[in-house]
Amino acid sequence: MNHSAKLNLSFYSGKDLYSDGDIENDILHIVKQYTDFTEILSNDNRWPVLYHLSPHRRNILEWFDFNKNSSLLEIGAGCGALTGLFCEKVDNVVAVELSKRRSEIIFNRHKDKANLEIIVGNLNDINFEQQFDYITLIGVLEYAGMFTDTNNPYRDFLRQIRNYLKPNGVLIIAIENKFGLKYWAGAKEDHTNRLFDGIENYLTTNSVKTFGKYELKNLLASAGFPKSEFYYALPDYKIPSTIYSDKYLPRIGQIDSSSPNYDSDRYLLFNEQLAYDNIILNNQFDFFANSFLVFCNLEIVPTIYSKFNRHRLPKYQTETSILLQKDSQLTAIKRAITPQAIEHIKSISSNYELLNRHYNNIGLVKSRLVNEQIIFDHINGKTLNQLLLEATLKRDKTLLGNLLANYINIARTSVPTKSGYYKSNADFFAVFGQHLELEQTEYSEIANIDLCFSNIILDKNNNYHVIDYEWVFDFSIPVNYVIFRSLFYFSLQYNSYLTNFISKNELMNLCNISGPEIVLYNNLELNFQNYVLGKTTDDQVKRNYLKNCFDLKNTTNTEQIKGSKIKAKINKFLNKAKKRICTPNIT
Repeated sequence: MNHSAKLNLSFYSGKDLYSDGDIENDILHIVKQYTDFTEILSNDNRWPVLYHLSPHRRNILEWFDFNKNSSLLEIGAGCGALTGLFCEKVDNVVAVELSKRRSEIIFNRHKDKANLEIIVGNLNDINFEQQFDYITLIGVLEYAGMFTDTNNPYRDFLRQIRNYLKPNGVLIIAIENKFGLKYWAGAKEDHTNRLFDGIENYLTTNSVKTFGKYELKNLLASAGFPKSEFYYALPDYKIPSTIYSDKYLPRIGQIDSSSPNYDSDRYLLFNEQLAYDNIILNNQFDFFANSFLVFCNLEIVPTIYSKFNRHRLPKYQTETSILLQKDSQLTAIKRAITPQAIEHIKSISSNYELLNRHYNNIGLVKSRLVNEQIIFDHINGKTLNQLLLEATLKRDKTLLGNLLANYINIARTSVPTKSGYYKSNADFFAVFGQHLELEQTEYSEIANIDLCFSNIILDKNNNYHVIDYEWVFDFSIPVNYVIFRSLFYFSLQYNSYLTNFISKNELMNLCNISGPEIVLYNNLELNFQNYVLGKTTDDQVKRNYLKNCFDLKNTTNTEQIKGSKIKAKINKFLNKAKKRICTPNIT
């Protein structure tokens, strides 16, 4: 009986038609030597290594509920970043890849998958003896012009694929949006490395192209896929962390970072967070989203939102999804995405029981543990985060102060607190470090440090409810530290809106947190992030996490234009544009 993957060279032309170059030899060596790439990714910052080996690639479809008793054709499997996921999700996987070297990488990476066949060759030359329940084109459709020699290669490529699907089969596409906001803001087009190339409709190339949403929907319909459901991966489909849908779009303030450009320099021509918020306000997010994830010929996808915390240590890695039920009610589900994190998920159920016994002035959204997943009830309302942002946008310090006063009351009285001697112990030291300055402080013997603004909802009856309680400790923690965390992350997330309205120090003063406390609690937070992310985690990753945004000033592959420099660069570009130069070289 065969217990390994099959590598099929019957359709190989003898020449690799697509490649990232010699770096693929390094990747082949890596997958032959390792099954866990964590250390490799920490020390090797080359984009192809990250793209092909990062576990974050799985986020694009790990949330999707595949029918296990089914078959899947993966077209353009690359180096197998998603192939293993598909082998876990369905019974039979056929992966097609143009390159023999890439196919060898897939084979060595997933050779223990008995349900996998890897076929090397051009799809146009392969004869399939079966039809499939699923076909995936992840970063593939844009290249149809290179490998399908017809007058309308993109339509004809899709029509060909339609023949390989079962009558009720599902086509899944991930592709960049040529009108993605990052391209307006100064990121070069991913495939041509030219500024504004997709926005100008690829005047200089016929070999590769992406599409806007309207174009893509029409293209799919012309190829025999009249029904298509659009999802949006942020920051993009390549290394996604959050998946939105037309049924659950981002709200103002939820997109709080600029889009990275992984393999080349980029410009930052404007504040993408503010631009996205204005776009969301005008109901145009789907037009400007950086990437599309499209399901064709699918009746219903109950999951309408998913967010991954894969940057944590494996024992804390989770996914949070929102599902739309048949009665139009929403349900939130939190699950482990590694076997090690199952115990962490179970601990959330214990957190609910612990807090439910002690909370006395705030509601606690009910949750239950089902099949190693936490299912949360849904409550309609606005988060305290939203309410504080609205007060900020109105420039209403009185309203902001009242909301913060309500929050402080919740934080200080939801569970019993004590003043005086702080009971330090080994459990506290293990998470937050040893701090003698805490010996005289007000503390809570049971602390939900997840009591942040985004986890508190105000319902229509003006009652507050805690909707998430992932991080709860049953040992002494300073009350002001919990308050500090909420202010800290709120001020980072909405820094652009707080400027010229209220300073971070003013926010802290409103909540009676002193300067020395700010320094102390910042150290506690850094230690907590070490506890969750790991002490060996790259410092830049920690810094990005703490700043809650993509820090353009501290990355080596991003150039930020400021002041008079931007005028010079734009003038240079405009002068070239007048001469009909379509591919400006801005440096």
